[in-house]
Amino acid sequence: MIPGKSKAPSRRRNPRRLSAASHFVTTLLAVGPVGCHSSQGVTSPSPLASQTYYVSKDGSDSRSCAQAQSTAAPKQTIAGGLACLTAAGDTLLIRAGTYNEAIIQTQFVSLIPSGTSWTNKVRVAAYPGETVWVAPIGSQSVVWLIVGSYIEFDGINMDGTNVLGAAFATGEAAHHIRIQNAEIIRGTAPGGGESDGVMFGAHYVVGAIGSNEAINLRVHGGDEALGYGIYLSGPNNLVDSCDIYDTSSAGVHIYNGGGDSADNNIVRNSRIHDIRRSPNGVIWGILVSGNGSQILNNTVYNIGRGDTTGAAIDIYSGQRNVVENNTVSRSHPVGIYVESGAADTVLRRNVSSDNTMDYLDRGANTSTVR
Repeated sequence: MIPGKSKAPSRRRNPRRLSAASHFVTTLLAVGPVGCHSSQGVTSPSPLASQTYYVSKDGSDSRSCAQAQSTAAPKQTIAGGLACLTAAGDTLLIRAGTYNEAIIQTQFVSLIPSGTSWTNKVRVAAYPGETVWVAPIGSQSVVWLIVGSYIEFDGINMDGTNVLGAAFATGEAAHHIRIQNAEIIRGTAPGGGESDGVMFGAHYVVGAIGSNEAINLRVHGGDEALGYGIYLSGPNNLVDSCDIYDTSSAGVHIYNGGGDSADNNIVRNSRIHDIRRSPNGVIWGILVSGNGSQILNNTVYNIGRGDTTGAAIDIYSGQRNVVENNTVSRSHPVGIYVESGAADTVLRRNVSSDNTMDYLDRGANTSTVR
């Protein structure tokens, strides 16, 4: 059966909009213990920077930042360690353990200074060879940066099971934020909102820079709560070498319901698979709404159920999007779908097989090379 036009992507903003008063909530939350994680997490590789501070579960926040530059005298909390970061080039290395804290950075109080370039960034990373989890309870996100640039999170595994919105999110004025080498557990949106594993951008923003990066992430979880593995709602973002599975609604969702279009995003070298849950009957592996995005060298399979709409790769709307060298299989109802809102799409050297329908093209001026 040929599917109809997919239901419009959600226009709900994620993380959920805060009231003006709650924008002032900028402290790092120290909360109670959480349950066991679903896996051992991902450890971090670790080049060292010249200004480096340390955090350890057996440290003390009464120590000075000068003392915390020694592994023998670390701070105890991430909040304490972040307070030592003052300039581009600084690094915070976190020793093994689960930290029940959240990092919420707003327009009013900056917890992490910005870098000036990727060669002069601010870095928050797991100590070499050690496994770090950050797992707050009841906060908006595990990490939410409304402002900041050239900040890198490396090897920091994030458990969003008990947060209200996205596990990791950037907002209105943040750009050039990188998260890499980590496991991200998507939340269940206990307040009834929307929950993503990673969200880059914010709806309603005009002139956003974007240029955020998700690299070598394992993203999963979230039950049937509305939300996505990775949500790109702004321009110029990169998803590279990620494993996204067992989430809800979509693996990667490229869409903006207001403000600038979500243009010029790249999703490459990733595996997106086994997504069977949705609160509204629509499931995508990768959805694209915007212009000039590139979907390259991905493996997408086991997307959708017999009673759902969507596609493994769905070019929902926009112009000049490129889908190249992807392998798509065992998905319902369509492997690669170009919808009527899309124009000048390029499909090049993809393999789509063993789907309910391998290809469906309703777009204008689609160029196909198989």
